[in-house]
Amino acid sequence: RHTSRAVAAGKMPRVSPGIPGNLMTVLMPHYFGSPGLGSYWGQAGPGIYSELTLFMGVAPLLLAMVAVTTDRSRRTVALAGLGAFAFIFSLGYCGSLYQVIGLMPVFRATRYPQRFAFVTALCVALLAGVGLDRLTASEGRERVRRAALASAALLLVLCTVQLCVVAAYQGPFARLSRAELAAALP
Repeated sequence: RHTSRAVAAGKMPRVSPGIPGNLMTVLMPHYFGSPGLGSYWGQAGPGIYSELTLFMGVAPLLLAMVAVTTDRSRRTVALAGLGAFAFIFSLGYCGSLYQVIGLMPVFRATRYPQRFAFVTALCVALLAGVGLDRLTASEGRERVRRAALASAALLLVLCTVQLCVVAAYQGPFARLSRAELAAALP
């Protein structure tokens, strides 16, 4: 009764990192405050804070993009594919992949699809290592530098788009203080 396992499978709360506000945590991990500091005001209980926060760091994301754009080995392609699949699946009810693949018996057992974000974080970490290795390698340095600059530019564009989406999503709530916003959300 006092745990998440006591809730029937059909009555599980539909909380997902795919909700536009939660996607903000890719770049700002404490956007909704911190449960450790008592300032958390997000829509879910602070017990699943780590499952809804997608922050992996800007440097690992840049290095992972360098790896994907410069290294065409099977290992890199497999890690990028697994990471993309896990990220889209972790969006849960807000993503399209969960609606289809979630019907398969193996994936139906995943009561909290947002836990697949941990697989995404692992893939990003491994790809960041490959990207760092590519940056420190001596051959093909000019190509890698161009890929690093392109990755940084792409990440900047994604950050700008993300801020615009969140601003549009939170339009009527933008003028509220954090306390008023926490009281307004269910």
